[in-house]
Amino acid sequence: MARAAWGKAKREVFLLKGEILSLCEQGANLNEVFQHLRNEKKLTVCRASFFTYAAAFLSISSFERIPF
Repeated sequence: MARAAWGKAKREVFLLKGEILSLCEQGANLNEVFQHLRNEKKLTVCRASFFTYAAAFLSISSFERIPF
């Protein structure tokens, strides 16, 4: 997969912030959220970029393990 243009991944994830938070509140982990958004063709960024930006607004410390 080609790299996203500079800043595109961050914008894409933050545009979906409401849906990401809603799915997490329903009990989904970040991997499940990522798969759900990819299957609905709402997300085009790579997994690592998604986890980086989603963890930032979910207040997940970089020292905590991101749930898979």
